[in-house]
Amino acid sequence: MNYSDINSRPGSGKKYRVITGLPRSRTFWLSQFFIDSIHEPKDRLSVPKDHIIIDHSFIDKFIDLTDESLIVSVLRDPSDSFKSFKRAKENGELPIGPIPPLSWFQTRYDIIESLPGLKVYFDLLDERLDSIASFLHLRYDLDRHHKLLKERLVRSY
Repeated sequence: MNYSDINSRPGSGKKYRVITGLPRSRTFWLSQFFIDSIHEPKDRLSVPKDHIIIDHSFIDKFIDLTDESLIVSVLRDPSDSFKSFKRAKENGELPIGPIPPLSWFQTRYDIIESLPGLKVYFDLLDERLDSIASFLHLRYDLDRHHKLLKERLVRSY
């Protein structure tokens, strides 16, 4: 299957390349690693050709995924994600707004876990980054990985 033309699928539209996970699952960090990506696009029309969607809420926006879509699911324990989200909100790291209940995180996790594609556990994300790149038909850049790992040390997830 050729992913060089992400818009080439006949019928309803695009073949998507997606990385998803719960909030606070390093999806923003992944968007910094994969240069041709867009983090939390407002809608499917805002995704340029050949870009990767990295979004924890894509399931609300991209409901027409097909078997041709490549999906990487970052699996993080819902209670850990909830605690991290709550801590980030309390520290002013996230925009003002309500903190979703733990049940919201669990429901999202169940949906994300059921998606087809590559599953990567949150705690193994760094060890599996080369596999993620390969799965998405991208080049893995070890130097960029090391550089971004150093930057991540100042943030807590």
